[in-house]
Amino acid sequence: GCSSPNLVDPTNESDFVGIKGIADRLKSWAWVFGKTPFFTITKLENQHCSINIECREGIITKIDIHPQLLDSQIIQNHLEGCPLREIDLKVALHMAAEENIKIDT
Repeated sequence: GCSSPNLVDPTNESDFVGIKGIADRLKSWAWVFGKTPFFTITKLENQHCSINIECREGIITKIDIHPQLLDSQIIQNHLEGCPLREIDLKVALHMAAEENIKIDT
């Protein structure tokens, strides 16, 4: 007849050498978000205020803020090229705030 099935633990390093490293890489920001295709985020606050963010491979490539105010260019300068990751966005916005602008978070 049939033999009983063998239970396999896919996280067992001795059975699957290197599996932890592969799993860690596939859970990383670089894999999960850094491999994303081009996408756009649009936020409309009201009829008079909008923000459009273009991203590629998890990086903000372009940001448009309308209406275009003096502070808008400072924010754009700090966010363009920034990874779309909470900690990086906070650092970039903090740096923009240090240039004496008020940012509502």
